[in-house]
Amino acid sequence: MRVLSSLISNAKKIENNDFNARVNRINWKFLEERVFSVFKKLESDGKDYFGSFGNLWVTSNIGERQHNYEVIPVDRRVNAIHIKVGHRNLGVSHVNEKLKTLKKLTEYNAQLWYSQSPSGDVMVFVAPYVSDVHKMNESEIVIGYFTNPSQISTKLIEGHFSTFFKYCRCTSINSSASYSSYMYRRFLLLKDYRYKSKVRSQLFGFLERCVPLFVGVVGVIATLYAAGKLNL
Repeated sequence: MRVLSSLISNAKKIENNDFNARVNRINWKFLEERVFSVFKKLESDGKDYFGSFGNLWVTSNIGERQHNYEVIPVDRRVNAIHIKVGHRNLGVSHVNEKLKTLKKLTEYNAQLWYSQSPSGDVMVFVAPYVSDVHKMNESEIVIGYFTNPSQISTKLIEGHFSTFFKYCRCTSINSSASYSSYMYRRFLLLKDYRYKSKVRSQLFGFLERCVPLFVGVVGVIATLYAAGKLNL
């Protein structure tokens, strides 16, 4: 029977995908070891610079005792690793109108994190600094996607850390206003598959507005040149 063949074929594919997902979740522990190893090396060699970011630390849901994650095998939970910053003092205060008090301004919440889905694939995110007076347009950006944690080498992790540190600088209130910071954020957004179509449409819209202006400028230059009023 054709329908029986379809039942058996798709049931086997589901079982195979379930098995592969479990293998991927088991491989998470090796990714976690590599991430913590990179962080410990940074902590050993660059601890003096952590304060510039508001301090840095790494956490894993394995240590979340309140949810009993530590007693659940790695292949039977949804896994995540977070590299977080603390509160970065901006050195200024502003008036809290509601409480009628002065409040010291800080920026916080910048993060790099690895998040594993139930199917075992891993997405890598960065999130910007936020404060009471400053916020980026994006809440997070995907900087990597992998179908298996084993694909994420130490070299790739180091690249993710480097991207995160630069993104921190580009979203910090005292650095974010520069053109280079804005372009770097646009660059990361363009690489994020969730934003690609939106960012590209905005880019094409910008180019469409620029083309008539460019053609008009060229026309004026050509007219002046033909009239002998412009020497090229």
